[in-house]
Amino acid sequence: MASLRYAVSGLIAVLLLVNTNSGLASPWTNTQDVRLRLALQQLNDSGVTNIPMTSWPIHWANVERSLKSPNIDKTARDLSQSVQTSLRYVHAELAKTRKIPSRSLKENTQIGLALGSTTGLFKSYGDNSNQQQDATIEASTHWQNDTVAIGINVQYLSNAEDHKRFRLDGSYVAMTIDNWGLSLGATNRWWGPGWQSSLILSNNARPIPAITLSRIVSHAPQSAWFSWIGPWHFSSFLGQLEGSRFIPEAKLLGLRFSFKPLLSLELGFSRAAQWGGVGRPESLVELGKVLIGKDENVIGGEGPGNQLGGFDARYSWAMNTLAMAGYGQLIGEDEAGLLPSKYIYLVGLEVFGIAIDHNFLGLFLEYSDTMSGRIVQNERPNVAYGHSVYQSGYRYNNRAIGSTYDNDSRSVTLGGVLTNKAGSVWTASISQLDLNTDNVASSNQVSKTHHKLQHVSINWEADILKARLNLGLQWSSTIPNTNLVGADRFGLYASVDYYP
Repeated sequence: MASLRYAVSGLIAVLLLVNTNSGLASPWTNTQDVRLRLALQQLNDSGVTNIPMTSWPIHWANVERSLKSPNIDKTARDLSQSVQTSLRYVHAELAKTRKIPSRSLKENTQIGLALGSTTGLFKSYGDNSNQQQDATIEASTHWQNDTVAIGINVQYLSNAEDHKRFRLDGSYVAMTIDNWGLSLGATNRWWGPGWQSSLILSNNARPIPAITLSRIVSHAPQSAWFSWIGPWHFSSFLGQLEGSRFIPEAKLLGLRFSFKPLLSLELGFSRAAQWGGVGRPESLVELGKVLIGKDENVIGGEGPGNQLGGFDARYSWAMNTLAMAGYGQLIGEDEAGLLPSKYIYLVGLEVFGIAIDHNFLGLFLEYSDTMSGRIVQNERPNVAYGHSVYQSGYRYNNRAIGSTYDNDSRSVTLGGVLTNKAGSVWTASISQLDLNTDNVASSNQVSKTHHKLQHVSINWEADILKARLNLGLQWSSTIPNTNLVGADRFGLYASVDYYP
């Protein structure tokens, strides 16, 4: 197979030949707006919308279509005050993506400054910190019309852990082909129902440069044979990992299918595989072996790749004015009988819509265990996110692509999101962590040794005039012996994004 860089170059050339008008926003949501996720989830759980919502980012066109669906028979008067507030917020955010195009580049520019006192050890959904010490300066601009979108996001870090101070994280080139989106870029993804972490794909590591193909509008099949599936979404990507790893420039393939057979139930199936890279075969035959999971455990250079896969589910129900849900995720390493094996797992419970004097509170309780096989009392240490051939593991720039706690760790987290009509958002969480429980130094990047600690995170953000302010702090009872440079017990983070 030709190198990924040739495919990337060709895709850029095709897209840049298309004449575009300027717009203001990307065609999809991101994994940094925790209030938006909360609002969209409330609309889904209350029946206002019905779209798969465990595969982020979500295309704005999918949200817009769902809000206009003829199947919606509820009006704003029928909704709780909390859901009405969420509906207004989603409409306001959606309106930003539909502004009249402008040819002025300045009007489309966002300028940001972020300051951090320490390297953050952990990262959850909605975390805006860049996990670096000192200062980050960022500028971005977007163009968009009905078929093409381009976003350029330039960052300068005063103290980058990998010594690469200039970055293009968050940049993309995208186009629409019928009901499919094709894009090239480095954008964050989050696969699964968890709030604190995802076991297969989260925003813990930096976004991986990749070519992505995903379904835009998740309407249900019209066929009588398959209509039971309900709204469904498919997303796939082929990315390239960094050069400074045991097998340089290894490829990462990701596949996810999620669907809603019931209004209250969403199911998801995920697959990820590392393959290719310098000194490794990258033919279509090898890719086919990866897709069918052949020779996963072969040692000595013959196995095609390092593979993970699994399932997740989320079920919601109403209790008076409250929306509640339970969720779980099972991700397996390797393959046995054509199915994943050696599972790690995550479970959680959500309660949203608690009214407190015109403020609305959502709570979640989440537990995860990244020791392979412990769920069936058959512990397999150093298996999750590890591999005998791809010895840098399922990681990107030393951060796990899945769980923020890396492998062989237990976590329990109580978290909350407090919003009000004025638009300010408070998020907070407290976690009890049991890291690297097998005490092997060569595995877990967060903690080289077995270490227990408590971790607290508090964040506030609000829109003031043309700027969005974000203030956060993190505190850990102790600091583990970590491979992450610049970690400390207490950390402060502040950022401001200005929209001229």
